[in-house]
Amino acid sequence: QARLKFKYPHIASEVLSAEQAKITDGLVNNTSMMMRLFDLLDSEEGIDPIQAKNFAKVVVCLLRIKNAETMEAILQRQNFMIGILRNANAAPITDIIVRILDNPETERPFSTIVEPPSSEAVQLLAESEILMGLGDLCIATIEEGSSLSDEEEERLRYERIENSSLVMIDLTRRVLQLSQAHYTMPENLNIFSNPGTIGRIMDTALDGDLSDPIVRVGLIHVLNVFIELLTTELNFCSPSRPKNEDEQQEMNSIIRAMTASRPRSTSVGSSPLPSPKSVSSTNREQLVSTFMLERELK
Repeated sequence: QARLKFKYPHIASEVLSAEQAKITDGLVNNTSMMMRLFDLLDSEEGIDPIQAKNFAKVVVCLLRIKNAETMEAILQRQNFMIGILRNANAAPITDIIVRILDNPETERPFSTIVEPPSSEAVQLLAESEILMGLGDLCIATIEEGSSLSDEEEERLRYERIENSSLVMIDLTRRVLQLSQAHYTMPENLNIFSNPGTIGRIMDTALDGDLSDPIVRVGLIHVLNVFIELLTTELNFCSPSRPKNEDEQQEMNSIIRAMTASRPRSTSVGSSPLPSPKSVSSTNREQLVSTFMLERELK
């Protein structure tokens, strides 16, 4: 039974994510196989951490090397994003939200040029109102409060709030990275122009019982979102944009280096993607105005 639960799924995920053309082609071109893969998101028992890791490994691999075919399968699965949110207590699952916005692999694997995400990826996240969904998930979890009689449920609620908050930060950082490459994202994917989502989370936490551990965790994490987005180095640039190809490639090289999957933070308030604090923000411009975000915080 241990082999069925742990060993065989791990081996299967390693094979499916091995980037072998015959295997990946056979998978993405078989609709029924892709739907069976996505069925894991609809499990009534939810996804355990090992299943989540195996599932995400395969999906992220397919998004990278077979982006168009994988996005087509995801779009056919109308409840795909609902399934992602349902399993938001698993960090590898919520990471898929950000990985959907990774640019498809091109014939220039070591190019410094930043490619935008596919239009289908942007459309999927925009139409699913993913930022609002993450916010609603945090609010619902805070309103549920602690489950002192069930330690496992308590853990899931903590992780749901943390993962949702970190994805909000990562999505907005991705928006900033794309802004540096002169790519504009829809407003409902940009907290800077649509800060009401995290404002509602803060209101819910402040109106709740702060003696409840879950309510306190919700407040701490939403404050962390505000702090990270108001201080991130990704939102600063030199007053003069690069004017020649060499400067543009140098800037894109820096941006590409920042698009790698970030390590998960293990303590509240620590930065998932640390920025070089030695770089002063003096005499630099903001890529995206933080005025509305600051006003929401006030």
